[in-house]
Amino acid sequence: MSNQDMFMRLLELPSQGYACSQILLMLGMELNGDENSAVVRTMAGLNEGMYGSGRLCGCLTGGSCLLGYFSGKGLDVRKGVTDSSEDDAEIKKSMVSCSKKLIIAADNTKFGTISFAKVVDFRKGDILVTDSLPDDTWAQRLADIGVVVVTEDS
Repeated sequence: MSNQDMFMRLLELPSQGYACSQILLMLGMELNGDENSAVVRTMAGLNEGMYGSGRLCGCLTGGSCLLGYFSGKGLDVRKGVTDSSEDDAEIKKSMVSCSKKLIIAADNTKFGTISFAKVVDFRKGDILVTDSLPDDTWAQRLADIGVVVVTEDS
């Protein structure tokens, strides 16, 4: 996708009803050749910030989720977020260490997968945005840790 194509797509998406966090994730996924409408719909819950609302701007939450989308290759309740590259995992650990809150966007295929290098454990207050959880066990374990789960049904 050329820069001009990207710019035109950026102008087109708001007129289709997409908000900032959704647009950032969609563009990143499209550049990667991926598509997941359920995860994009779920991102709508991370909008309506700025302008005195006290909530985070959708651009910030969308950017965080896009980093999470590219970051994690696997999610496991006990092992946390993992990646297939040790070098990439180290860079991501540095980014996470600078954050107060972690927002992870992951589709349901990442659950139960453990890759080579650990990035981070799930922490109380983290947010997981996903199209769906694989089962109620995941929902309960994440709730026990204190992770906020945002799905298209929530």
